[in-house]
Amino acid sequence: ASETISHHPGALTYANGYVWGCFYDNNTSNINLCRAQLHNDTKTIGSFAIVKENFESDYISSMAYNPVDGRIYYLRGYFKLLSFDPSNPAAVTEIGDYTEDFEKIAINGSGEAFCYDFYTEELYRISLTDATTTLVGTISGTNTIAFDQNTNELFCTAYNGSGEMLYLVNTTTATMQEIGYI
Repeated sequence: ASETISHHPGALTYANGYVWGCFYDNNTSNINLCRAQLHNDTKTIGSFAIVKENFESDYISSMAYNPVDGRIYYLRGYFKLLSFDPSNPAAVTEIGDYTEDFEKIAINGSGEAFCYDFYTEELYRISLTDATTTLVGTISGTNTIAFDQNTNELFCTAYNGSGEMLYLVNTTTATMQEIGYI
């Protein structure tokens, strides 16, 4: 990494032994898709290497791996959902265009996807096949959303006045259960 490379916040995911991410090259104005091997034994990652130069032309706000279909889904410019197979990242499939300002995506171990609209603070269930959305409810002040792949529980982080808190989110009602401070 150097001063000429910057990471798109939230645009990291794990798939097939690698941490995948999008990095912006300030010299070329390219958004490059990169990956680094995850070493489970030492809980470290290796150096990021470019997998696809000039991967996208717009901001990538979030990425999530779907263990059911083996694809990585990502949000481009808040309004588009796209995906690619990690074995062929050049072949990108557009899933849908949205009027919501989706900033975060999370996919559970069963392949159910949820997106978070940062401006309205609303959580949506989203179909990865026909791009339809269903409003679940409001999860206020959320910074991140992520699933525990083993339990299919959705977690989020949010500020609550005295610091950042970890919450368990009900994916049917969007109620947030406080877990503890981070």
